[in-house]
Amino acid sequence: MTDSSDTTTSPVSAAERHGGCLCGAVRYRLKGSFAQPAACHCHMCRRHHGALGVFVGTQRDAVEIRGAEHILWFSASPGAERGSCRICGSKLSWRESKGTAMDMTVGSLDRRDDLVLTAHIWVDHRGDYEDLADELPKYAASSRQDGAPVAPLGTLTPLASPATERPPYSGGCLCGHIRFEVTVPLREVVVCHCAQCQHWHGYAGAYCLAPIAAMTIHNGDDIRWYAGSPELRRGFCPDCGSCLFSQGMRGNMPAEQISISAGALDAPSGLKTGRQLFLSEGAAPYRMSEGLIRAASGWSSPAPAF
Repeated sequence: MTDSSDTTTSPVSAAERHGGCLCGAVRYRLKGSFAQPAACHCHMCRRHHGALGVFVGTQRDAVEIRGAEHILWFSASPGAERGSCRICGSKLSWRESKGTAMDMTVGSLDRRDDLVLTAHIWVDHRGDYEDLADELPKYAASSRQDGAPVAPLGTLTPLASPATERPPYSGGCLCGHIRFEVTVPLREVVVCHCAQCQHWHGYAGAYCLAPIAAMTIHNGDDIRWYAGSPELRRGFCPDCGSCLFSQGMRGNMPAEQISISAGALDAPSGLKTGRQLFLSEGAAPYRMSEGLIRAASGWSSPAPAF
């Protein structure tokens, strides 16, 4: 799925490494070597994570999980399952249903400063708001076909523009249970590298902002909300685990505006990325164009013990 299960590519040697979800209900121990990450832009990763899917590749027998009963496994495609925490919605892993390959999200790792992004894959599925200005190899789909390497793209294939002027916008989760429409213009996409977004999305989050009064959410009462802090709650689909919304809280009441995960939007969105935030907490492997406005913060949260 992510090509990161090929541990022969720039492997990281580690006797042991820990990780887990945002709420701490699921913790894991990763033993031995694992593959350096690749960023997956496929439509399933973007829907499920609400952003990119970025994983390190390993094997099932190298991962020891505590709190496995709290993992929601969703079969988005034949032969593969995506794992997230049922309680907080954090994206944790991808695995073969019957095979041995298992990928763990970069954002769920306690330590990720030594990881180096190796490639972008499935870039023909990328969101039109994504800015891929780095020099890393980029592949239209997988970097391998029938076990053999595929040549990277020379240039990116242009993406389609919206058939009509925006708004309205539409979107939803990977399984389709939660759908929404927005009837007013959305603000530019902001990429957030804060510790919470890293844990929740499995990598940096990507959001656009809208007034809740301009939204219609189908099956909205089924959204599962997790209070990441007294000032913020995060909403995800209870059936597939897709990251959908982030919303500020004013006392016990939700704010009048809501942040929508950019990956949840139906393509093409017609949006652009304008800013990156909390870069001091971001995983070192991935940065967008130097032309984006950036802000940094030193906030972080301690990781619970395994």
